[in-house]
Amino acid sequence: MNLKLGFAGTGLLGNPMAEMLLINGYNLRVYNRTAEKIKNLTSSGALPALSPEELFAESNAVILMLADYSAINSVLFNGKYINLTGKTVIQAGTISPRESINLEIKLNTLGCSYLEAPVLGSIMQAKNKELVVMAGGEKTLAEKFEPVFNSYGNMQYIGQTGSAAAMKLALNQLIGSLTLAFSGSLQFVINSGLDVNQFMTILKGSALFAPTFEKKLGNMTGDKFQPANFPLKHLLKDTDLIIEAFAEKGLSTELQKVISEKISEGIAAGFADEDYSVIYKTLSKKE
Repeated sequence: MNLKLGFAGTGLLGNPMAEMLLINGYNLRVYNRTAEKIKNLTSSGALPALSPEELFAESNAVILMLADYSAINSVLFNGKYINLTGKTVIQAGTISPRESINLEIKLNTLGCSYLEAPVLGSIMQAKNKELVVMAGGEKTLAEKFEPVFNSYGNMQYIGQTGSAAAMKLALNQLIGSLTLAFSGSLQFVINSGLDVNQFMTILKGSALFAPTFEKKLGNMTGDKFQPANFPLKHLLKDTDLIIEAFAEKGLSTELQKVISEKISEGIAAGFADEDYSVIYKTLSKKE
């Protein structure tokens, strides 16, 4: 595919995704509100964009890896003229199904194609081409961009617009719930004077084990939550989206509200930019 590809949002995960696009030979122009965050990419051959207007003017397809729906709107609809006619916007971050559908409607009205393609995984998965790319929207459009997604992961077509956003929330719901549940068990083991290694051996041999438990064990026992693959503040945003989406489907949100409260406690304690496994530190008994 002969593409002039743009990429907006070169944060923790966006940066390695963009880096892999460069490694795979794509003509890439990059934009970030904080210009410092594109320096490593421009030194590797990416072209800088000083504004969203320049990014879209010089690209025919743009991947958005932005924090939330508000940030997406601030890039696309910031009051300055951006010619979106004939362009394609690929939304790779985590937003709600409703937000994704609304975004498609707004862009289609402006003559712009839209594809949702949120990813599951973290920095190392991006560098190893192991991100799961969940595509939602027109299937032929998803297939057209599959070679692009193969630069940092493997595409799975989910269905119509909103379906991939929903799948991403269903998966991200497990991040908070599994981490909180494991944190509780681990603290109980430690406070009961039990052997953590023996606990993990038994757990790993059972149907209860999830690889994330072993991955985050060292963070929790070593009180080390930097560098963050996924900051706690981003988990709060996703959890609140999950609460909203669950409620729209008539599902109970009691568990998710507890998780949101614990995350909020961690943020209030100054852990916003720590790895989300720092939620472990919010479980200490309060008198």
